[in-house]
Amino acid sequence: MGPVFCVCFHLLPCSLFVFHFSLPMVSRCICHDISFAELKKLAEAGARDLEALSRQTGCGTGCGMCIPYIRVMLATGQTDLPVMTNVSPEPPLPSRTPGTFPS
Repeated sequence: MGPVFCVCFHLLPCSLFVFHFSLPMVSRCICHDISFAELKKLAEAGARDLEALSRQTGCGTGCGMCIPYIRVMLATGQTDLPVMTNVSPEPPLPSRTPGTFPS
């Protein structure tokens, strides 16, 4: 097999090839199948915090694993994030029926 070229636009044999393709990425809430790119658009349109996004989409109310990723997306604008391995799990947000508000 010849030299391995990466997609980092070096167009040269890249010593970072393993790094580029070895990090699994997270890009969506898997329970509700909503991408962080979609959540970013909602945040830009006015749902500026996790609770508002959760009310609109249900994200964060299933298993809760997307909560730290949504927090990072809101803080940085990044929508494709590497798997976080040193994060304490957060409990899921309370599930709400769309259009209803807690009393």
